[in-house]
Amino acid sequence: MGLYKKRGIWYFCKQYGGRKPQGCLGTDKKTLAVELYERKHLPRILDSSWWDEPAAVPSMKEVIDKYMREVSPLQKEHRRNLEIAPHFYDFFGDFLVSDVTPQGCLHTRRSV
Repeated sequence: MGLYKKRGIWYFCKQYGGRKPQGCLGTDKKTLAVELYERKHLPRILDSSWWDEPAAVPSMKEVIDKYMREVSPLQKEHRRNLEIAPHFYDFFGDFLVSDVTPQGCLHTRRSV
């Protein structure tokens, strides 16, 4: 079983059939992490349904929200990030992360 703890949260990583599924178990308790892994994730890995689901592509708003909630408060530039975050929300709107390229946002006339 490939469970490990990172920043207080349990994750799993399993080598199986030449592939390496991994993910977050979302708990800080080891017993709950083991139970979640064995009950929810391991059966899907073993019957190959793990790869049948397409990964959900987050919106830029979700990514910015998560950054502002989890990363920015730990940085000394947090106050500045609070000032510029609304500009990112305005510019990127509801674009998916997959729509944003170095050349600009797809499906728009604006460019980065």
